[in-house]
Amino acid sequence: MSEGVAKVMPLFHARGYDDVGVAELSNTIGVKATSLYAAYGNKLGLFERALAHYVECSGGFVGEALSRANSAEDLLPELLRSAAIAYTEHPGRPGCMVLDGELMTSDTQAAELIRNNIIRVRSAIADRFREFGSNEPERNADLAILLMRGISASARTGSSRESLLDAADWMATE
Repeated sequence: MSEGVAKVMPLFHARGYDDVGVAELSNTIGVKATSLYAAYGNKLGLFERALAHYVECSGGFVGEALSRANSAEDLLPELLRSAAIAYTEHPGRPGCMVLDGELMTSDTQAAELIRNNIIRVRSAIADRFREFGSNEPERNADLAILLMRGISASARTGSSRESLLDAADWMATE
């Protein structure tokens, strides 16, 4: 079952929830649609597992960046540089499946799954700013998410890793 999730995650990442059909998912996993439904419940169930797989495999940079930062001043640069690297790691599917995924679906349940992940990440960022004694941890977390969305969108539209790293360095110092 987890092998199937790993196979379909790139499809959802590259094209979003709405643009991947059950037939394509079944073909990618190598099972009939009835088997897909038996294993995952429905397309949304498979998407939820693919999203969790993405967060576990590709979203780990956030926790690592939060751990590497030694101060509130270090936190934003660490997050932005790490995002620039993570979002350009896979040329066939640039950007962030979570941050971009919210914009790439009209399905309310899929959007809610994605939004819940964003809320968790934002909360972790705010908590870390709070630990460093930031006066505005919520505002800083909002800014971090906003800038990470911009980096993700730029990666998706073809910006190079080098240009994103340059932008991340500049954004973090201004």
